[in-house]
Amino acid sequence: MIMYATAEQKIERAGHATRWAAGADLGRGRTVRGASPKQVALIRRLANERAVPAAGKDLAEATILERVLDTLGGWTPNIRLTSDLIDYLMSLPMKETHVPAGTATPKATAFLTRLLAERQAPADFVTRCRAKLEAGISRQDASAAIDWLTRQPELPKAAAAEPVTPGVYKVGDEISIVKPNREKTRVYAKRLVEIRGERLVETGEHVAIEFEYAPGAIHRIRPEHRMSVEEGKALTIRYGKCICCGRRLKAAVSVERGIGPVCITYFAR
Repeated sequence: MIMYATAEQKIERAGHATRWAAGADLGRGRTVRGASPKQVALIRRLANERAVPAAGKDLAEATILERVLDTLGGWTPNIRLTSDLIDYLMSLPMKETHVPAGTATPKATAFLTRLLAERQAPADFVTRCRAKLEAGISRQDASAAIDWLTRQPELPKAAAAEPVTPGVYKVGDEISIVKPNREKTRVYAKRLVEIRGERLVETGEHVAIEFEYAPGAIHRIRPEHRMSVEEGKALTIRYGKCICCGRRLKAAVSVERGIGPVCITYFAR
């Protein structure tokens, strides 16, 4: 079980921050380790970007807010308190007037996605990060999340998972096709996106599709997410062409199946 600091523990850490401030003498030549310059800079940036309340709703939040102000004033917190301050500030919403400075690069979003799958983090933090990834996370938010996640312990290693092979998969409401790269050394995922097109469906809508590369999506896909032939058939009939290769169906048997004879191997039987 992953254990996180309770409100009482955070109050105790923050309330005794002066006694256990960075550089405090512990005896026998030992001193309390303080926050790094990078961590202090992160606290300052988060305090500037986030909607920090004027007062805490309880003693724990009020105490943490006091230490945030101390840090902004030039005081250096110890390493344990630093983690609490960053956790708290990361949990706050962005200021309405704050405009993210650009979107994170595909490399950064892929790294963040991998860290979310590998590191121990609260479920609400993971949910918020994934929602931002879907919407197009900013460079600053991605950098802050990556900085925090890299300091978290790794999740326990599970038994070797069954590899994901080429096919069509559905995770939640997201449909992806997994294909090998040119060198056949690894696989990657492309997400199905509906666009305006020429296919007239039952509702009178014109629906066509395209597949766009989804950075990091391959790490969320598991063998059990592979779509069944019947699910693939329904989608292929809806779009009027093979869901895997994009070719329009001509052979009678293929049309009846709703999927081509080769691409049917992409689905669970």
